[in-house]
Amino acid sequence: MTASPALIEHTQSRLLDLQKAALWREFEMWTRPRRNAVERQVRSFFRQQQAEIIGNIEAGKAAMTKGPNEWADWPKWLVTFEEYGQLFLPEVVGDYGQVELEKIFIGVDFEVENPRVLAFIENRSFRFSFDTNAGTQKKLREAFTASLVEGEGVPGLTKRINEIFTFKTRWQAEQIARSEVIRAANFGAEQAYLQSGVVTEKEWVVSRDSRLCPFCEPMAGRRVVVGFTYFQQGDVIHAESDAGNELTLNLDYENVFGPPLHVQCRCTLKPVVTL
Repeated sequence: MTASPALIEHTQSRLLDLQKAALWREFEMWTRPRRNAVERQVRSFFRQQQAEIIGNIEAGKAAMTKGPNEWADWPKWLVTFEEYGQLFLPEVVGDYGQVELEKIFIGVDFEVENPRVLAFIENRSFRFSFDTNAGTQKKLREAFTASLVEGEGVPGLTKRINEIFTFKTRWQAEQIARSEVIRAANFGAEQAYLQSGVVTEKEWVVSRDSRLCPFCEPMAGRRVVVGFTYFQQGDVIHAESDAGNELTLNLDYENVFGPPLHVQCRCTLKPVVTL
C-alpha cells in the first residue's frame, strides 16, 4: 500500500501533536509538586496574616479609625514573602533549566549564577512579595470602607476580613503558586536555550485538554527568536468565547517572553534548532 501525500501530511501532523501533548504533560507533572509546595507556604502566610490582623483588631491595638495600614506589620511581611521567593525561585529556575539543557547536551550544567538568572530572581522575588501584599491590602481597604459605610463594629469588620482570607487561602494561593512556578520554569527553559548556543527559537506549547483558553489557543506553535518577546507590556489581545462574545486581555503587567500569558495559564515552551 502506498500512502498518499495527504495521508503522509496528516500522519506527520498527528505525530507532532502527540509529541507536543507529551511535552505539555511532562511539564505539568514536573511543575505540580513545586506548585503544591509554594501553594502550601503561601496559604500558611495568609493564615498568619489573618491571625495577626484579627488579633490586633480584637485587642484594640489597631483601632478602626487607623485602617489596614496599621493592622499588620507590613514591612515584615514584605521581607517574609521576598525571602521565600529568594528560596524557591532559584530552585525552580535552576532545576528546570537543567532539565531543558540536558535535552540538548548531556552532562552540561545549567549556569544559575548567570547575571540574567540572578537579576530575574532578585526582581521576581520583590514583585512576588510586593504584588501579593499589595493585593491583600487593597482588599482590606475595600472591606474597611464598606464596614464604615454600613456602620459596623469590630464583629462586622472581622467577618469581612475572615471572608477575604478564606478566599485567599482556598483559591488565590493556588493562582499565585501556579503563575510564579510556571513563570520561573519557563524562564529557566529560555535561559537554557540561550546557554546552549544552538537553540535559535522558542515555540509556545499550549495545554492539551478542554481547559485551553481562547487567549492561549492561537499561541499554539508560535515561534520567536530566543531572548525576544512575544508581546510588549501594554499590548492588548482580543479573542472570542465559545458563546461568540468578544474577550479582551490587557497585557499591562510586564513584557511577555513566554508563559504565563495570564493568571492560571498552563502553557510552556519548547526549543527550536534551525540551520
